[in-house]
Amino acid sequence: MVYQEICKYFEQISYHFKYENGPITQVRIQLVHLLLSLTLSNYSYIYNLIIKYKLMNILLDIFFNFNHNCTIFRQIAFDIISFIINQSVEPLKSTLLEIGLLKRLVEEDKKSIQFKNQFNYYPDHHSLTIILMSNIHLVAEDDPSDETHNDLFMSQFEEYYNKHILPRETILTNHYLCEIIPGDSKENEGYIFDFFDDEM
Repeated sequence: MVYQEICKYFEQISYHFKYENGPITQVRIQLVHLLLSLTLSNYSYIYNLIIKYKLMNILLDIFFNFNHNCTIFRQIAFDIISFIINQSVEPLKSTLLEIGLLKRLVEEDKKSIQFKNQFNYYPDHHSLTIILMSNIHLVAEDDPSDETHNDLFMSQFEEYYNKHILPRETILTNHYLCEIIPGDSKENEGYIFDFFDDEM
């Protein structure tokens, strides 16, 4: 069985998965694909090995690291975390909460704002972080018995989300504003024109 063979190499997987700086490398991209497969396996023994070798810790560290801009890695990491949260995959969901996922999301959003103020653009992981926070909020809102309610940081997370994230999601940008130009003829009736079309 494939998973039985993989279990022999968890120590090596953990060693090669760790990251501090520099390129993410193809090896780590392949390993995060492997971690996604392991997360989807639905084997408790596999989940316990993931926890034992701290693969979730490493995943979060790489996801939030400012020393790389590997969107491919982050998207796969996002898929892993989203699946665990949305499907309540235990014991991985409890592990994510225990290693401070909620607090980390809030702290990283604050860092992203500081980054934006300094460089005039958001870091690579910013939009994915916002989606994760929104997903966690919705899951907790829909299910009062969800594991997230037991997290000691949940009240601070909800307060931050409602005060800073939710208002941000309703802000309209002027960059892509458009208007529908009414017309008497069939040629232009209902067409959408950009405000700046006449400048092009």
